[in-house]
Amino acid sequence: MTSWIFYCSRHHAFRVGCLFRGPENALPEQYFHLPIGYHGRSSTLFGSGRPIPRPQGIRKGEPPSFGDSQRLDYELEVGFVLHGHHGRLSPEEAWQKIFGVMLVNDWSARDIQAFEYKPLGPFLGKSFATTVGSWITPLEALKAWRCKNTDSAHQVLPHLAESEPHHLDLPLQADLTTAAGDTVTVCRSNLKNLAWSAAQMVAHLSSNGTITTAGDVIATGTVSGPEKGAEGCLLERTEGGKAPFSVGPEQRTFLLDGDTITLYGGHPGVGLAPCRGKVLASE
Repeated sequence: MTSWIFYCSRHHAFRVGCLFRGPENALPEQYFHLPIGYHGRSSTLFGSGRPIPRPQGIRKGEPPSFGDSQRLDYELEVGFVLHGHHGRLSPEEAWQKIFGVMLVNDWSARDIQAFEYKPLGPFLGKSFATTVGSWITPLEALKAWRCKNTDSAHQVLPHLAESEPHHLDLPLQADLTTAAGDTVTVCRSNLKNLAWSAAQMVAHLSSNGTITTAGDVIATGTVSGPEKGAEGCLLERTEGGKAPFSVGPEQRTFLLDGDTITLYGGHPGVGLAPCRGKVLASE
């Protein structure tokens, strides 16, 4: 089994890009030509309910230091699970090779990630843990909610062009629960907010001849929407840690030990398995 993590929400990419590079350079030049992604791993892909120890790594400073991440974050994502053994696929062929859908939390250590990500992208700031839902919802059960891509900024090359819609109207939610038991909904978003469909993601990753196999997971990247309250991670919601929010009597910018993140998704009668993880102190 292999995992690929994409970066397919324009709203997420723009907000994060503004934090790191400013609005003029927020989106990379290729963003509307291809679904940006990177090769993941399966060794730290965990089932819902498994505790997540706080990661350690190198953080920026004068001088840089090694220690516990102080900016631990969640990411509200959706994973598409493939079946079969395939090479190059068109979007229409790729859609037929998707078996099902599940929720994904791609935990992120933002301080570790910020120091390491240039020029090759995230590494230890991401690789410590990804949590997935307890079961896979068959794609067939969600086909009634297929919808068109509403992002008009695309400049799609022929091999990624879709002859029919492959986006999904799928409501999503993320809740944060403190060690004291107080809970707040930190995000309400929708999978239809993505700039690229799962079919286009699979078509793109296979376009160079990459082989996909049964059980491979295609994760969308953070699913954020355009409106306030639809930020799919705390980095966005708190504007890089500058805008704390309340959870009962406590304040949060990033996750503390004892916090639990639970992701939800689906429609009445057709739900995705909740995806839950509790943060523990570093080991």
